[in-house]
Amino acid sequence: MRHRGHLQRSDGTFAWLETTGQPVIDPLTHELSEIVTVSRDISARRTIEEETSRLAQRNALLLDSAADGIFGLDRDGTIIFINPAA
Repeated sequence: MRHRGHLQRSDGTFAWLETTGQPVIDPLTHELSEIVTVSRDISARRTIEEETSRLAQRNALLLDSAADGIFGLDRDGTIIFINPAA
């Protein structure tokens, strides 16, 4: 099981956490005896993901609103993006 969420630190800022859990089964009773969880702070990664998304949205808006045709090619000559004007 994997969960992402945030919590508020004592200084008032928020930290984004990714928590994974693994059930532990008692070998004698075959019943759930505990769940072991590990949480890690993914705040820096979350900030980068949000900035990347914001930049991608801005670039799409610029490409879509340009009056001139704009397209991009990879090294093999394959079109990797193209705006509506093209």
